Amino acid sequence: MKWHSISTREVLSDLKSGEKGLSSDDAASRLNEYGANQLQSPSKPSPLRIFLEQFKGYMVLVLVFAALISYIAGESTNAYVILAIVVLVAIIGFVQEYKAERAMEALREMVAPEADVMRDGSMSTIPAAELVAGDLIYLEAGDKVPADGRILEKTAFEVIEASLTGESLPIKKGLDLLPEEAALADRKNMVFMGTIVSYGNCRAVVTATGLATELGKISGMIRHSSAAPPLKIKLEQLAKRQAILVFAISIIVFILDASRGSPIMDSLITAIALAVAGVPEALPFIVTLALAFGTQAMARKNAIIRRLPAVETLGSTTVICTDKTGTLTTGEMTLREIHTFRTVDVEGSGYTPEGSFLDKGKIIDPQAEDLASLLQIGTLCNNADIEQSNGVWRIVGDPTEGAIIVAARKAGILEKLRKSSSKVVEFPFDSDRRRMTVVDDIHGQGRVASMKGAPEAVLSCCSRIADGGAVRHLTEEDRKAMLEKADHMASRALRVLGFASRPMSLDEPLFISEIESDLIFFGLAGMMDPPRKEVMEAISLSKEAGIRTVMITGDHRLTARAIGAELEIGNGEVLEGADLEKMDERDLLERIESVSIYARVTAEHKVRLVEALKKKGNIVAMTGDGV
Repeated sequence: MKWHSISTREVLSDLKSGEKGLSSDDAASRLNEYGANQLQSPSKPSPLRIFLEQFKGYMVLVLVFAALISYIAGESTNAYVILAIVVLVAIIGFVQEYKAERAMEALREMVAPEADVMRDGSMSTIPAAELVAGDLIYLEAGDKVPADGRILEKTAFEVIEASLTGESLPIKKGLDLLPEEAALADRKNMVFMGTIVSYGNCRAVVTATGLATELGKISGMIRHSSAAPPLKIKLEQLAKRQAILVFAISIIVFILDASRGSPIMDSLITAIALAVAGVPEALPFIVTLALAFGTQAMARKNAIIRRLPAVETLGSTTVICTDKTGTLTTGEMTLREIHTFRTVDVEGSGYTPEGSFLDKGKIIDPQAEDLASLLQIGTLCNNADIEQSNGVWRIVGDPTEGAIIVAARKAGILEKLRKSSSKVVEFPFDSDRRRMTVVDDIHGQGRVASMKGAPEAVLSCCSRIADGGAVRHLTEEDRKAMLEKADHMASRALRVLGFASRPMSLDEPLFISEIESDLIFFGLAGMMDPPRKEVMEAISLSKEAGIRTVMITGDHRLTARAIGAELEIGNGEVLEGADLEKMDERDLLERIESVSIYARVTAEHKVRLVEALKKKGNIVAMTGDGV
């Protein structure tokens, strides 16, 4: 059902729900019919099963058979040695894989434990596993969404969906009907299990739970049995060839020896001894030991290897498919460029308040009038904060506002400004005005109105412009130049905001129409989720090793292309999920080797891309913090 494309009244009707939610009896009946609202994690093997799995290899079976033949032939010492090697190999493999399973189990935590739900006409808190389709849930900032749902009511509601769609910015949710074919990342009237509410609150009706959710569908994909690793295939092929060859030679030796008149039993013992000698008893032990050392080396680099042969598979990789947000990039919005009467680059990435301000490559004083004025406006028009916990800096509030706060702290004006200012009135950002305006009393400056927002929305309220320490009339040429600069910044995947301000008298009325007029335009600032420092070197090393890097993200085309260009991934060509939908298997196989950047894709698209790369003979690794 395309819940995003029908009215809320139809949604409630189809789900047999209402404004007062479900009754307890109805909810219990649905829970019994459809099951608990939880994802089935991949089946957890018991320690005994993990141990027995070590004996499934073809080479191990050949060794066991060789030990049996040796014992029958009276070579009990040889038989015991072979069995000891087999058991030792199994123990080493068991220890490594059991430790990895325990570590993986500790990492499996993706669903909210509780939910606020309307039952029997009143609000209550229940375990998230007891939610059913038709329940009315209440979500607020900080909540992890417990199930998929259609939004019924909302107040300034924003959700972080990076782990599901790859979108690096919080998504502003709405109530409008959407086209049936709308991509997952564009369904702004829906909430999805596992995402996080960053701002505001909403009331929603649950449309899917458990494996029926978007996250559950992805969980179902990864539960399919994986292909055998290359090393296992090679060893099995070697074992089969070795067994056939040894068996054939032993039969020939037995026939030739017996035809020369030797006793049958002597000929048989000779043939058996030759067969046992032809089996490389130490090979499984050496291979397992080498893989175990590789696994330990990876563990020291904080990489958990669940199956020993995966170490060799990683070494055979020819293509790395990677998510963007939080993997290639920091996952933290950063102010990178300021444009006043000049263009200033801001160094540093993420939320750590360290970095210089550069004008044409030269470090400048960030408390220069043009920069300080713009950052002051951004700090006053702001409800975010920055804090340090366990040595790590993090943002509380909207990431875009947080990026401005970090830049203000880099410039050394944040603490001083906060101590000397007090807010008088605030007019929050809304989708119609596309700007935020505040009035503050600032010690030494008096009363000041400050505005930030979409460049065209801010410019529409300005009649003057700051220009190198002076203030002059804002001309149409100035307006056009600033909008062209904003478009140029946006084309490089920067999120661009405009900034304006003006002094006010204490007796001036605090009406929004009065405040948002005759402002002075101070400039633009561009923010983005920047690449990690270490990524460029990693991609370069991969190229040297003959490994191709492919970026697969749910983010927008422009953002993906800009990050790809900065990291030298691909040739600038980008395919979107909508393009993939139109391609049949043959078309995709023709394009898969030439395109290295994919944007606005879903988890289903990611699986399809990986399968296409494998069909072209590649060994593919997939990495990322999303799904």
